[in-house]
Amino acid sequence: MEVFVVVFLIILAVFIFFVSRSVARSTDKAWAEAAVELGLEFRPSRLMRRRVIQGRHFGYNVKVTTFTRGSGKSSSTYTRVRVRFPSNLGLGLRLTREGFFTPFATMLGAQDIQVGDSGFDENVLVKGSDPAAVRKFLNAARRMRIQRFLVDQGTGSVHDRGVEWHTRGVIRDRQRIVSRVRSMRRLAWFLMGERKGDEDLQRVLEVRGEGRPEEALILLRDTRERPVPESRPETPPQEVPAEEDVPRVLEEAGVEEQFLEGELLLLAGRPSEAREVFEQALEAAPEDPEIREWVEQPVEETAPPEVAPPEKETPPPSLDVDAVCGALFPPEASSFQIHRLFEERYKGRVVAWSGVLRSLESYSYDCVFGSDPGTRAVVEVFEVEGGLFGDSMVSAVVQLPPEALEALQENKGKTVDFEGCLEKVDGCMRNLYVSGGKCTGVREETV
Repeated sequence: MEVFVVVFLIILAVFIFFVSRSVARSTDKAWAEAAVELGLEFRPSRLMRRRVIQGRHFGYNVKVTTFTRGSGKSSSTYTRVRVRFPSNLGLGLRLTREGFFTPFATMLGAQDIQVGDSGFDENVLVKGSDPAAVRKFLNAARRMRIQRFLVDQGTGSVHDRGVEWHTRGVIRDRQRIVSRVRSMRRLAWFLMGERKGDEDLQRVLEVRGEGRPEEALILLRDTRERPVPESRPETPPQEVPAEEDVPRVLEEAGVEEQFLEGELLLLAGRPSEAREVFEQALEAAPEDPEIREWVEQPVEETAPPEVAPPEKETPPPSLDVDAVCGALFPPEASSFQIHRLFEERYKGRVVAWSGVLRSLESYSYDCVFGSDPGTRAVVEVFEVEGGLFGDSMVSAVVQLPPEALEALQENKGKTVDFEGCLEKVDGCMRNLYVSGGKCTGVREETV
């Protein structure tokens, strides 16, 4: 019997050896193919030496390797990707995701610079040697790119020397390595200077925040359709290329722009197109949980209302603005979670709210309100902690009759009372769309 046990153990050990060797070879093959596609060097694993992808790629030093934490049975292997900047940012910068113990550490004196964007401040731990310089560096577009990288990926960090990320286990998929390196290199490129892409993105965010998603969508697509230099083989130059020499792989739309386009398409009532965009984004960022939630969301085609609902007797509205906004917009909520809660609990409900009238404009067509002419009013109704663009106010984008433009033109900055039906929500910008609205009063106080 002992002989059979010994033979069995020998066979098992040989089997494990060949399986491990086969896995190592297939992993080396995937890493080698990724290195070729990226124009980098690959060094396979050998006994005590770990496999490595490394090299200089369009002015950025890139390194992909593995490391181990712990020892013995409690050890774990991780894959790490590093993208180094061509030069030091000189801000003493370190950005990581807020952890469970961060508030306690801050109470004990640990640094956490507040940049004035509640959504960003709530989710990202910011350290730096010069708080004023750090706040200036973290403009709206950079905050959006950084927040998606840190919050959705979890184990990343941004500092003066570059961008880093790691994940448990050894990545064995070529495309996953390529996508990760390219997305991090693109983030690094945008952090190294003032880029036209960030100027465009900032303008799109501004227009979206003003309650004009169709115009924001047009602007976003216009920036994507601009001609860019022809693609070329990814061979690493010795220095950072001039702006006109930037390859297509850096200027083409990234996950941030794709995610933004998908949300704008949803606001426009085009969920099938939004699904296609989210699916493309998921291919580039397969580990992004929020994109995956949008992809898995059932597609329900909706059309904007053609006409405002007729005025009729309705029961007194029971929705309190504080309760609605408090439930929809907690700091940690993603745009998908806000959308789902709105659809389940508030869509189609009648409201009678008041707020400060900030802007008025006429429209002949609106992707949310439909094809009949009207007036679009933006009314600030609630102050909440959160908001990707740094605006702590929840605004109601209210559909009013065409004649309301002239009637309310002189009342900007005053408190107005309005009624209407909750139609849609823009979770990213904290905008609630109210269709079939009417102004029921203007108060004299000016804010």
